[in-house]
Amino acid sequence: MRLIKNSILASVLTIALAGCVGMEKDMAAEMTPAGSAFNQALYGEYLGRSQVEFAEGDYGNSDMFALKAQWAAGDAFVVPEKPADHALPEASVAELTEARQWLVEALADNGRTTVPELAAHTQLMYDCWVEEQEENRQPDDIAACRAAFLDGLAAIQAAIAPPPMAMAEPEPEPEPEEEPMAPPVPPSFFIFFDHDSSALDDRAMQVIDWVSNQVGMREPTRVLVTGNADRSGSDAYNMGLSERRSSAVVDALAAAGVSPDIIIGSGLGESEPRLETPDGVRERQNRYARITLIK
Repeated sequence: MRLIKNSILASVLTIALAGCVGMEKDMAAEMTPAGSAFNQALYGEYLGRSQVEFAEGDYGNSDMFALKAQWAAGDAFVVPEKPADHALPEASVAELTEARQWLVEALADNGRTTVPELAAHTQLMYDCWVEEQEENRQPDDIAACRAAFLDGLAAIQAAIAPPPMAMAEPEPEPEPEEEPMAPPVPPSFFIFFDHDSSALDDRAMQVIDWVSNQVGMREPTRVLVTGNADRSGSDAYNMGLSERRSSAVVDALAAAGVSPDIIIGSGLGESEPRLETPDGVRERQNRYARITLIK
């Protein structure tokens, strides 16, 4: 597999100077993708986005995505866009940089092989977010790409979480008095909610199952569940909503086999945002329930 090192921006500029802007999508469409399932899926994602950009008259970005489709088709190692390579609004740089790090880690940690189609779509949605944020003209498109990326990232992280059975029976040590090191357990697990909702979706139930298995392995003395709301409602309403979210997770954990005696639920209102926003703003990252295992 080849590693793509040259800047996409530089490649697009070269094409523009040659007078061929907008034509790279045709070359990409003629290719037959080779290599890994991830790269084949990535080829389709980038080609589709290139065609959308071309139809909208954005030939420069059409070429950018088409070039990435061509590289993926040739089984090159195609990385998500780097914020430093784009003229982004200053306020967005930190979030995009952190988000890219999350994505790179998830892809490297078997994301590409475990869920190749989902991983490819999530990488495209990140690049879409960068592209729309750089143009900074269509807030709805920026929000849509960002939300799709965050949803995809959460799904990848859930899919690559190590199965409990793989850690349930560690290899015996030669010395009987030495206990094998138990695998580290993340201190907190997050479940995210739709706007003004405390319903648990399929992804949330995957997290519930994972946590219940971890409780069986680690035998914590307490399981803390704290609900939170974003800032789109009043303080009083958000307090009640955060408590309903906490209660929904507490009930689901109990139904999954966690002893109700060790579960402690509470609502935080909107007091502990994961991302700071102005009052009245809807933000998925702040609509959560956090599950923490206490030894």
